[in-house]
Amino acid sequence: MIRRATASVSGVIRSSVTVMTTATLAVTGVTAVAGAVVSAPAAAAPGSATAARASILSIKKVTTTRSRVTVYSPSMRRTIALDVLTPAARSGKRPTLYLLDGIDAGSSTNFAQSDWLRATDVEKFFADKQVTVVLPIGGPASYYTDWNRTDPTLGRYAWETLLTTELRPVIEAAFDGNGRRALAGASMGASGALTLAARHPGQYRAVAAFSGCLNLLSAEGTAVTVTGISGKGGNPNNMWGPPGSAGWRAHDPSTNVKGLRGTYVYVSAGDGRGDSGVALSPTDKIAAPIGAAYEVGALTCTRGFLSAATRAKVPVTFDLHRGYHMWAFWSRDIKRAWPGIDKALSTR
Repeated sequence: MIRRATASVSGVIRSSVTVMTTATLAVTGVTAVAGAVVSAPAAAAPGSATAARASILSIKKVTTTRSRVTVYSPSMRRTIALDVLTPAARSGKRPTLYLLDGIDAGSSTNFAQSDWLRATDVEKFFADKQVTVVLPIGGPASYYTDWNRTDPTLGRYAWETLLTTELRPVIEAAFDGNGRRALAGASMGASGALTLAARHPGQYRAVAAFSGCLNLLSAEGTAVTVTGISGKGGNPNNMWGPPGSAGWRAHDPSTNVKGLRGTYVYVSAGDGRGDSGVALSPTDKIAAPIGAAYEVGALTCTRGFLSAATRAKVPVTFDLHRGYHMWAFWSRDIKRAWPGIDKALSTR
């Protein structure tokens, strides 16, 4: 069953400053004074007996509602940075929402911050919401998955293990988590979010995908994924093996849609037309033709996923709207998706 989303957003949405090019298609209860660093126990050295457990190395309060967190990841064998948002006024334990980036994953700013923070107003939006928002930094063209092989250019990727296994206990312990979780992402992050939720049934109460290619085995889905990875200098075969192989099938949201049963699923895509209700920067206006073409491609992939969900009798709330493939529209999408996500996280 496909439900049509009818939520609206008021106010001016801040414009994005980038859009993917044709080569690169496309969290709190810690008390600290702004700028202070809250130290965590030292992480176990890689290869030691206790290295299988992730460790928070530091928590630095950046603003009243945002912290920079560094975590040692045994699976990635390195330190990972996260931006974590917490409500301005905290009230007991809270659910956790993971927000995943697009194909660049912060690489345009040298991993200085999540693109959700750079290009949207999510920090302001979530400031009065009782939820911890975790924004991973880095992982361009990773698709937030565990790669079969270390890529000579992109490095060692084990994002699925990091997000579904390692971060969960340490983040919820440090930021008053109540054990309820959700995932959302844009473009590459949309595909990643649905893949992770489908492969880990019951771990997330809600998942939202904005402008994602959600049918990876289709011609469009394969082309977009291969082009995105290649555009970042990576070898697509290092991810799950050759396109169409068992590894791809094991990670395709459409193939594994039954894993989403019992999860609130929100999917949105634009039709490639502009919307007077969304303000675009001069840069966005120049990039609009590319953003329009990419969004039409994402919509085609999305329709394939919706058909698979209908056959599997997995309810999906679908928001088809006017829009391009760019952050200005994803800033609006998260606001439209939030009421459903919030309800799923709040239901006992």
